[in-house]
Amino acid sequence: MSSGRSWDRQKGELDAYNAFLSAYRSRSSYHGFSERGYRLTNYFPTIDNRFTETAIKPDFSLFDNETLILAEVKQGDNINPGDIEQAERLASVSIDAAEEYMKKINVQERFGFDDDVYAVEPLIYYDGIDSDYIRQCRNDWPDCRDKLEQLEAACPVLGRVDGRRLRLLSGEFDSEELTSWLDYGIKMAETPQVMVTMTDGLEIESVAVSICTIWGQRAVAEPVKVDISQLRRHFNYRSLEPGRVESAFEFIDEVGAGDRISKRELEFRPEHMSELLDIESHARNRGGGGSESELNDFSQDG
Repeated sequence: MSSGRSWDRQKGELDAYNAFLSAYRSRSSYHGFSERGYRLTNYFPTIDNRFTETAIKPDFSLFDNETLILAEVKQGDNINPGDIEQAERLASVSIDAAEEYMKKINVQERFGFDDDVYAVEPLIYYDGIDSDYIRQCRNDWPDCRDKLEQLEAACPVLGRVDGRRLRLLSGEFDSEELTSWLDYGIKMAETPQVMVTMTDGLEIESVAVSICTIWGQRAVAEPVKVDISQLRRHFNYRSLEPGRVESAFEFIDEVGAGDRISKRELEFRPEHMSELLDIESHARNRGGGGSESELNDFSQDG
């Protein structure tokens, strides 16, 4: 994969996350998750489950003091075999595992909720799928139909309708109320609030763009410094290894969007602003693209 395609993929992933989360607190409807009593308990959580060999890692978890929703978010409209495997893993999460997870993330102190979980409801959302796609998939494309049937057997499939409404498109929840509510849908924001700035894989480009957007653009009139400790406190819901941050610092320094003043500290100044504002173009042009092997090498530093 070329570096340009790498950033375009990362940007598409981030856009899909933020589009889905615009239905968390719906700005113009009482039908949003928040309005229905759900709280966004975690971004990219890890749930230990005794029935699987590996931990379960949905993109988001939401809880309303009774039902734990585990949401997996995908960009585009391509149903891959790996999506089915992810959905099946989400569907395998037991009540016991969910309750252990509730205790681990301390929902009592954070939200005033009990640790008791009465239902676990997985879902998968595709940012590029609508009702027309589902109809064609089911009726016209045999290979797609086979994958869709496997997917909906594991969990419901959500997508966009008319580009503006998050809706249940295929399958159903165990809860009739949840099925009815999401069959009606949630109005999504035209311009979603940016709640997620780094990809699930914490790729170097998305880390660098996040740093420049959150800290760099403050350096309009005077210098702004940021170090690894600040980043890890700010993104306390992510396992952000120092090696990844150091690599992002190096990239920012190389393109002239900031100055790396030590191994673990970066400084932005007003004269960097032109390159700062062009950081996505630099990410698109970046060679190497932050390969998985490179990231694994960096993670050893943490």
